[in-house]
Amino acid sequence: MYSARFFAHTNPKEAKKMWLLITLIIIAGFILFSQFISRLDGENFRGLGKIITSERPISAQNAKTNDAFEIISGQNAPFFDTLLMLSLDNPQTLNISWKISHEEYARAVSIHHASGTDTTKAVLKLNYTGRLYFKEEYPISLNEQKKQLSINAPGCEICAEIGFYTDTGAFFALACSNKITVPS
Repeated sequence: MYSARFFAHTNPKEAKKMWLLITLIIIAGFILFSQFISRLDGENFRGLGKIITSERPISAQNAKTNDAFEIISGQNAPFFDTLLMLSLDNPQTLNISWKISHEEYARAVSIHHASGTDTTKAVLKLNYTGRLYFKEEYPISLNEQKKQLSINAPGCEICAEIGFYTDTGAFFALACSNKITVPS
């Protein structure tokens, strides 16, 4: 049995009980000590009461995901507001789905519409890397939210962007996708 020299005179069962008791005393001491400290000036002895409050709204009604942040805070996390996702049914069929948040689209319109950019003509850009390197562009409607394409690019990695071309020819991306590899 493992026991310290301090407990050498006791039997092993009593030593285990003593170690458990000492551990519990240390934990209780830490909790008690944490109650007395506070990082804020003039807020001495507030401790955990300042951190753990009962005023946080715990509501899962407006949560978009089961994320703990959303459930505890009651606020929507910025996840999945703007999304562009690629998937393969088979090596010749590429599925593209997207969701552009209203806030992101409004931000793009406010930034680029004043400069003469037509923000109603969205473009889907596919970038192929690997065995082959080329780019393809497809005009899309943001309301469609999905597109299926036939591809012939075995062994390539594909990633996509949705956005607009500005009047100067620069591309303004609203969303970027995951990267997938087409099997050979």
